[in-house]
Formats: sequence, structure tokens, C-alpha cells
Amino acid sequence: MPLKELQSWLEQEQALSISISAIDKFIRHKLGYRYKKTLIAREQWQARQQTCDLSRSV
Repeated sequence: MPLKELQSWLEQEQALSISISAIDKFIRHKLGYRYKKTLIAREQWQARQQTCDLSRSV
């Protein structure tokens, strides 16, 4: 669940007003969850693969 959706749920269902950064800090520091933002890197890699000159690869 994206943090924005979690923030909306907390506001609507639990009547809590909390920032996305506070939710992120709680999830990472208090609950010990870790995650990587890989979507952008993956998209960049796919775009790079399309423009790569395979004749220059080793």
C-alpha cells in the first residue's frame, strides 16, 4: 500500500491527521521495515538497454 493511501485511510477511518514523512519514519524505524525505491531505477535501466550498442559490450 502506498504511503499516500495509508495516509488517506488514517485520516478517513481513524480520524488521524499525519504527514507522509511521519508514517514513513514510523514504518522504517519503529516497525523495522525496509524497502527500496526500485521502480525509477528499473525504468532507467530498461531505457538504457534500448539505446545500448551491443557491439561494444565485452
